[in-house]
Amino acid sequence: MRIKTVIFLSALLALAAAGYCESAPEDLVRAAWKGDLPAVKDLVNKGANVNGKVNYSGTAVQYAAEQGHLDIVEFLIDKGADINAKTDNGITALILASQRGHIEIVKLLIDKGAEMDVKATDDGTTALIWASQRGYLDVVKALIAGGADVNIKANNGATALFAAVNNGYLDITEELIDKGADVNAQLSDGTKLLTVAKEKKYNEIAQELIKAGTKK
Repeated sequence: MRIKTVIFLSALLALAAAGYCESAPEDLVRAAWKGDLPAVKDLVNKGANVNGKVNYSGTAVQYAAEQGHLDIVEFLIDKGADINAKTDNGITALILASQRGHIEIVKLLIDKGAEMDVKATDDGTTALIWASQRGYLDVVKALIAGGADVNIKANNGATALFAAVNNGYLDITEELIDKGADVNAQLSDGTKLLTVAKEKKYNEIAQELIKAGTKK
């Protein structure tokens, strides 16, 4: 499965190098990315737009979520940051935090009402698919508890279960199956979960799929 990694750092650094980070919202986004809470507070108190975007790359709360700065995410939310704001390719703060395994931020965003099943517009991946792809069991559990659809598909037909199986994560495979993941889901090209597990010699995962009723 091909899942593109979303990287915001290059866009931000390019802005800084070009001299564009000299006023809000660029200053606020840069401070949030760096984890500089005092600077973030100062900028917001001076009127910086907490929902201002840096080109297509996102808002301050998205940068803070990606980098794991819980205190800044909390502060920005308290000041009115839109936790469901999207980049031009549909990425949200929840997707970014899930990609990086920032469980406390994931829990906070869920508690504050983050949309659970937002799909990135380029490949259709969701927060749950990313967490399963990266092996973050605690994040997977939190997302499912928050209402994430375990059977939602990316553009190529991949589900969270496929992401877990494809990368050899037995614990996440078991969790997803336990929560109702379809063990007979296939990629758009017809590739089966069991085929992937066997080809990669993930024998325990293959046995788990068979026990759960996957078709051979």
